[in-house]
Amino acid sequence: MTLLIHLGYLAYDEDECEVHIPNLDVAEAFRAAVRLAKWPNAENIIENRQDIRR
Repeated sequence: MTLLIHLGYLAYDEDECEVHIPNLDVAEAFRAAVRLAKWPNAENIIENRQDIRR
């Protein structure tokens, strides 16, 4: 995760102590990969997030 943050694929919010995907294109690719991999638990978490940054 540190490398992904360093490369800009992930961002770290120090106030919230959370990691998020700051780029909409990367976020959509991640969602597609989760669906393709058939990870229903991860897909449900993604789809049910109320505060997804768009």
